[in-house]
Amino acid sequence: MKLRKTLLTAGTIATVTTAVLAGTGVASADVDYDHVWPDNDGTAKVYVKENGDVLSVCDTKADGKAARMHVYVGDEGDPRYSAYATNGKGTCVTRRAKDGGAYNLPEGRRIWVYFGNEDGAGNWTSRSYVNDH
Repeated sequence: MKLRKTLLTAGTIATVTTAVLAGTGVASADVDYDHVWPDNDGTAKVYVKENGDVLSVCDTKADGKAARMHVYVGDEGDPRYSAYATNGKGTCVTRRAKDGGAYNLPEGRRIWVYFGNEDGAGNWTSRSYVNDH
């Protein structure tokens, strides 16, 4: 009985660890990104794959602050969505069109990405592209 309980506990830990890691990590090296942008102060990096609307924001500095990304379509006043890499340096969060809703960006429109650390807009970098894939 003690062995079974130990095995169940180990299995539960492995499952939880896998679930947590699935949402974070580094941007995938096997993806052919269209754009890779570091921010102005070395705290974040954004990766964009237009086909599939794959956008990742990665924390690149061990400063205790989350890396953020706000995604806008055209001149919309509010961001279409935001994403935060909150697990420290070397971690990323990725959003894809297949996740549905706000993550499916319209074709033929200019997409603006504002990103940096959680200090706020004064430190953020902005980049844009026309979503033509």
